[in-house]
Amino acid sequence: MRNRCSTDGSVSSTSAGSVLLDSELLSAVQKPSRYLGGEVGQVRKNLTEVRSVVGLCYPDLYEIGMSHIGLRILYGILNDLPDVAAERVYAVAPDMESGLRGRDARLATLENRVALADLDVLGFTLQYELSYSNILQVLDLGGIPFRSAQRRREHPVVIAGGPCAFNSEPIAPFLDAVCLGDGEQTVVELVQVVADWRATSKSRQWLLRRLADVPGVYVPSLYTPHYHADGRVAAIEPAPGLPARVAKAIVSDLDAAPYPTSTPVPFMDVVHDRVGVEIQRGCMRGCRFCQAGYIYRPERQRSPETVQKLVRSALKKTGIEEYSLLSLSAGDYNCVEPLLTSLMDEHEQRRSSISLPSMRLETLSPGIMEQVGRVRKTSFTVAPEAGSDRLRSVINKVIDEDVLVDMVDEVFRRGWRSLKFYFMLGLPTEQYDDLSAIVDLGSRCLARARRSVRGAGITVSVSSFVPKSHTPFQWAPQIDLDEIRARQDFLRTELRRAGLGFRYHESRSSVMEGVFSRGDRRCADLLESAYRAGARLDGWQEHLDEAAWAKGFEQTGLDARFYNQRHRDGDEVFPWDHIDIGMERKWLWEDWQDALEGGFVPDCSDDPCYDCGVCDHKEVHNRIYVSPEPGAAPQHRDRQRLRGSVDYRKQDPQFVAMPRPPGRKSNNAVDAVPSQGLAPGSAIARAAAGQREEDSGRGPQRPKPPSVESEDPADLCDTRLPVAERLKVEIRYGKRGQLRFLGHLEVMKVFLRALRRLEAPVIWNRGFRPAPRLGFGPALAAGFGSTCEFAELELKRPLDVNLFAEQLKQEMPDELPVLAVREVPVKGRAVAARITAWGYRVDAPMALFGEARKAVEEFLACATVPIEVSRKGKTRNVDIRPAVQALDEVGDGSWLLKVQFGGPGARIRDVLRAIWGEHAARSVKGWAVTRVETWFDQGADA
Repeated sequence: MRNRCSTDGSVSSTSAGSVLLDSELLSAVQKPSRYLGGEVGQVRKNLTEVRSVVGLCYPDLYEIGMSHIGLRILYGILNDLPDVAAERVYAVAPDMESGLRGRDARLATLENRVALADLDVLGFTLQYELSYSNILQVLDLGGIPFRSAQRRREHPVVIAGGPCAFNSEPIAPFLDAVCLGDGEQTVVELVQVVADWRATSKSRQWLLRRLADVPGVYVPSLYTPHYHADGRVAAIEPAPGLPARVAKAIVSDLDAAPYPTSTPVPFMDVVHDRVGVEIQRGCMRGCRFCQAGYIYRPERQRSPETVQKLVRSALKKTGIEEYSLLSLSAGDYNCVEPLLTSLMDEHEQRRSSISLPSMRLETLSPGIMEQVGRVRKTSFTVAPEAGSDRLRSVINKVIDEDVLVDMVDEVFRRGWRSLKFYFMLGLPTEQYDDLSAIVDLGSRCLARARRSVRGAGITVSVSSFVPKSHTPFQWAPQIDLDEIRARQDFLRTELRRAGLGFRYHESRSSVMEGVFSRGDRRCADLLESAYRAGARLDGWQEHLDEAAWAKGFEQTGLDARFYNQRHRDGDEVFPWDHIDIGMERKWLWEDWQDALEGGFVPDCSDDPCYDCGVCDHKEVHNRIYVSPEPGAAPQHRDRQRLRGSVDYRKQDPQFVAMPRPPGRKSNNAVDAVPSQGLAPGSAIARAAAGQREEDSGRGPQRPKPPSVESEDPADLCDTRLPVAERLKVEIRYGKRGQLRFLGHLEVMKVFLRALRRLEAPVIWNRGFRPAPRLGFGPALAAGFGSTCEFAELELKRPLDVNLFAEQLKQEMPDELPVLAVREVPVKGRAVAARITAWGYRVDAPMALFGEARKAVEEFLACATVPIEVSRKGKTRNVDIRPAVQALDEVGDGSWLLKVQFGGPGARIRDVLRAIWGEHAARSVKGWAVTRVETWFDQGADA
């Protein structure tokens, strides 16, 4: 980075405008916590002490980007390097974009507010094609030229990685380099190469040629596409000395790969607000529609012992109350049941619940259901993908519908009240009979579920199929927009008639996703044209701008039908053919032909190798763990595993084993190679033998019926403890700096997670979501500071209150300081019931001292001050004069305003607006409002 931050955190930047967000802007946007930074767990380095500053951008809103595990991994890996600072940046909502442009301000990173143009490297995650316009927004607001060819030596090196990187051609002109495959090592080497180059005077072109030598790095400008007259790609020509195909990077052993467990803990609710621990990367199931199942081969599992350590560490460091075991199919992790049992035994008393991603039918066992429901019944999603046996054979995903129906019955008998099914619409060869089969299957499952639960609900979620690169379906046409809508209408009518819920994917976005999924480099002009016409946040239905995209197609002369609807021959050159995922193109073509005939290819981690080309059978191969015999440790297998379908016959003798369809001819199997696992007698080994941590030696226990008193599956309630064993403390805390813009619920979340990190002996309440008995005073208006906010917390005795106070202070953000903690009566009134009035210090801008003083005099001279207030759509007149108990000047331009709590219905903003106007009410334009004093009922313990 060319311009360094000062030690006080302000940025000295040559970029136009300020990178600091002012109070007026933060008060004007929705969800200001998207833009604040300062979260517990963020890494904020002194930038004068590092060689490189890297911006990591998920090109969508904060609540989406903060849920992405890949960016969290890279954030931790890079910040572990002493000479590198990694900082986060996200796309912004329209209100923030408008505010930045109106102030001629640059988009900046969250940690040190570094203007993006001053970064050394700016890296984007390519997770979803409809985020591409957001990449241009970030570059535009950051003051960085769109095109790689336009950037000079002083500009950041713009890189990208993620699943869409395997066909990055539609955005290739905007990228300097692309990381293919597993990025843990690639990104480190890339950043080091850039840092070394910054220390020289060599050209940017020299750097790009050097980056092309880094394993797993593709430099688009060094590969030139040529086209036929009809628009098809004729060839992709590499620069002299470069390989014709660029191979992806592969981490062969996940146990040896870094996996950070400390991460920024978001203030606001994010989409996946939980700790995510990756248990498995890659999948060998061979679902023909699933790009991730091909580009991330082979299948590599983390050992159960490593997973358990990562979960333990992440829960401790973050205080997040839920964790998830991440993989393309969590049920395919061979030790999943004993691992779940061991994790729940360890974390149940912390009230840490677990969730699993979408499950395959045959892996959702009664044992998994039992473990997931021990703290809180998080949701299950089952993905049949297609409604008929015929179509499931086409996509290589075969299930037994009778087993599915019985599995649904098992879920509802164990206390769940809802379930979600996931299907795709528009799969190759799909007919309306296949859609009717979705309705029939859902109806069967719902009828069975309602035998156990009267109000049982099943939601059918349907997305539109979009063919992806590097899959057997890359040759398939996509159905057009009219047909998507017709099939959605059919399902909507039939599913609702059957009493099933229905959710579907926005059809317009599927068209654009299809174009960019299989698009070529000419689509970059389309993207830029649409962006300049207003395209932003295209993955959000409310922001998708059809007119902007129509203008883009018109200006570029491109046609969506060319990319989406046409048939492709077996020998057609694809825009991504120079990207090597390891799989042979011939193998994918043969699998496409098998799909059209309904042929089935078994899982090669179960069955022998089918020679797809990914594995070298030395370093690169399947790495999986198998559940042991009772009393033995899990073993590591390199080539095969023993996995059968779930044996529901133990629950219901009418179950019939699922038949295996005929498979493609295979090569010879390779013998399994065992490796070191867990020690015999460990928690996971005992769990694998059917033993709970607290009842080793006993056999597996039958599930208890769900409680009729509470949906809480385990009686984790502490509120029945005798008063003598309980302690209540009152916490006084402040709110200052940019965290003044946190909402009340966000502040509550900060406290809850601080208590979890502290492992405080809290009293838990009863309910579906167990929570500490923690209460807060009335909410403070966003944007106002405070030195006297209050909360009350119940704890278990014995407890050293002074020690607890010091520990809690260490867990809170600097701008939400704990100021005092004292014991109060357990049975005393809540703090909100004891407050009678508040005192606010109001500081006026120096230029307005005289006007502010005159406004006070006029207000105090009035016997009544009627104002109009609106609440919940209703307007009424209120006299606020009685609510103001005192208004005293305490210094030049400063007043202490004492306002009655629970008065005539006017809020503090109403009072400030009536006295000084809108700027004072919003604490902007030089006005500052701070709550500094609280008055309590004299008859209560205050």
